Amino acid sequence: MANSITSRDLSITSTSFGGIFVYDGSTGQVIATGVTPTLLTAFNTAAGSDGLFYDCTPVKASSKITVTRAGVYKIAYSFSYAVSVNFVVWEMYAFVNGVQVTGTGAMSKNGTAADTQCISGVGFATVAANQDVDLRGYHDQGGNVTITPSHVNFVVMRVGN
Repeated sequence: MANSITSRDLSITSTSFGGIFVYDGSTGQVIATGVTPTLLTAFNTAAGSDGLFYDCTPVKASSKITVTRAGVYKIAYSFSYAVSVNFVVWEMYAFVNGVQVTGTGAMSKNGTAADTQCISGVGFATVAANQDVDLRGYHDQGGNVTITPSHVNFVVMRVGN
């Protein structure tokens, strides 16, 4: 049975959703130099074994959510983190089957390595059945940077056909 929100001008039906999370994270990930987005792999905690879901398969061990029902999906993330160096500009994007999703990007810059920052993004994508959705990021530094996420929410929700 689908859950629906309907008004005179809007009708949204969502029967598919999934999410993976980081709760109180302390494991850093080294991101190499360059502008190639790197898969973010810190997902350590989920409700249930791999997250709350219906018609999707979230897998924290591979840092992705596999969509099992085709449609238009809202993709949203909130990523709180600290880094190993001062004044790093980060960009993050959602990807579907290895392709960056236009309109999901977000940018953040920390002042000092001790700062905790948050970067959030949201967008929409048409996703085919059995495609993977993941979160990737890169930085503007000339060397490797360690990013340590403390709290992350990464979710997809089907909003249309």
